[in-house]
Amino acid sequence: MSTSHIVTWNVHGLNSPRKRSRFFRQLRSSRADIAILQETHFKQGKLPSLPHHQFTQWFNSCHPTAKKGGVTIALKKMVPFSVSTCITDPEGRFLFLKGTIANTLVTIVRL
Repeated sequence: MSTSHIVTWNVHGLNSPRKRSRFFRQLRSSRADIAILQETHFKQGKLPSLPHHQFTQWFNSCHPTAKKGGVTIALKKMVPFSVSTCITDPEGRFLFLKGTIANTLVTIVRL
């Protein structure tokens, strides 16, 4: 994989099935390999199902008690990402992923 397409969105909450459906349509049309999302508004332990046949790796940082903030990083199944470190904020404000993509050290961050 020589080139990766990365998109970043402020999704303003993905709790409703209708918004998730619209989000997945936009994600498909963007041809993204890595999607970095902010303001997902998921509560820790109450993540909705985010099934997508192309995006198989999902990393989340969520607020523990309220549906506010929150960040998510999603990677397509064809991206050979191997995570070595995942650092999340207890308040759901940031997410750091460190790992390798095709033997290249990468860090993916959403603040």
